[in-house]
Amino acid sequence: MPEDLSQGRTYQVEPYEGRYAEEISLLDIMVIFAKWRRLIAATVLLFAVGALIFAFMMTPLYKASVLVAETDKSYLGLLKSSAVQDRVLDRFAPKNWREMVGPDKKLKKDQLVAKYIGEMEAQGTKEGVIKLSVTYTDPKKAAEITNEYVNALENVLKDVRYGEYRKMAEDYAGKLNEVSGNLRAIEKDLAELEGKLGIGAKSVGVDGKIRDLEPVVAEWLKLQEKIMDKVMLISEKEADVGNNPEVATMKEELSELNLELEQYEESIMKSALNGQSSASFEVFSEYLKKRKEWLVQWMLYQKLQSLYDKVVLQEKTLNVSVVSLGSAQVPDKPFKPNKKLLLAVALVLGLFIGVFSAFFMEFFHRASEDPEEREKVKLIKEAFTLKGFFRS
Repeated sequence: MPEDLSQGRTYQVEPYEGRYAEEISLLDIMVIFAKWRRLIAATVLLFAVGALIFAFMMTPLYKASVLVAETDKSYLGLLKSSAVQDRVLDRFAPKNWREMVGPDKKLKKDQLVAKYIGEMEAQGTKEGVIKLSVTYTDPKKAAEITNEYVNALENVLKDVRYGEYRKMAEDYAGKLNEVSGNLRAIEKDLAELEGKLGIGAKSVGVDGKIRDLEPVVAEWLKLQEKIMDKVMLISEKEADVGNNPEVATMKEELSELNLELEQYEESIMKSALNGQSSASFEVFSEYLKKRKEWLVQWMLYQKLQSLYDKVVLQEKTLNVSVVSLGSAQVPDKPFKPNKKLLLAVALVLGLFIGVFSAFFMEFFHRASEDPEEREKVKLIKEAFTLKGFFRS
């Protein structure tokens, strides 16, 4: 025994029985595995058989895919819209499918879609293409439905584009009718003013001079339109367009042109009504003003007519096509269920549960052999019996 030199006596060293003495060695673990090998194997086998039964009971789903060039940013949204989906349903669902679904009907549209055209998925890629996929129970139909989505997209795009051009044409036609009405009203006023003057425009020699105003008025309109375009462009970037030097310069040019136009009108009136009364001067001034209004409306009419003709031509020559990189092919194997993946997951899960069960059973087995732990095990077993469960 070691000596305590400071006290002059000896002491006994007790063996250490701490937590390391309670640890299970690798050999003990192997013994547990060997002892409960049948339980582990049975658990793994049970999970594997269950996974295979589940896989064979599931309805196989097939996925067909096609790539569509995203030449228009609206493609992705339209593919997911009800307009495209309804066209696909028109081909594969019963003809009266719209009568089969509704708020007061038992069948919901989602159920109808799942039954007749499956699930559609569209995803955009960085390469500028859309991957369009359809999952369905029939491999041949999955490919047909996928290709039909491309056709439906093209048809909906045509309707949208035709609708846009038709609306533009109708708008221009409405404006043309409005301007035409303005022209007729101005021409009526001109006829009344000529009657008041008691002379025709040609007899006072101003008809040719008024036509000389056309280049000036045209320049005036052109500059005014340019200013409006510039103001709209700048207003998108700046809150205060009044301080912009370009706009200010253009407005000065417009004012100068207006002054030039007024002086030109005044010179025409003086030369045309030399020696006439003041009343005739006022009437002719109004007449000249109306002629200028007529000229402005006539130029506007010509411009609108040109735009209308252009839109109508574009509508007639409209060519909308969706470019798909090939067509969807019939898949040769199901997309779901993935039997190999299910089996692998079942084997891993079964092994984990089996090992856990082995350690659990070993713990109870050892506890049952220990007199001190035996009563605890007995209490646990009784607690999980029907009688013990409801006992307080």
